[in-house]
Amino acid sequence: MTFTSEHGSIVFPKEARESAFPSDGLAILDARAGELIVRIEASTPEQREYLKGVATRRLDRFAFREVPLPFASRDV
Repeated sequence: MTFTSEHGSIVFPKEARESAFPSDGLAILDARAGELIVRIEASTPEQREYLKGVATRRLDRFAFREVPLPFASRDV
């Protein structure tokens, strides 16, 4: 994990708890005025969905005062 106050990245190992994916996943986080942009790079659609769930749960957990957080998701 690397981060600054405006940008961060988290590598998710390909051998996740209950799954094994072809390659590591990556979450890239960018903070902007009033929002947090999270981009997930994954090797398969299943890994992308898994990592979206992980990111959602972790953000809710660490931002517990604002829960539930509004999330908008789009696949590109």
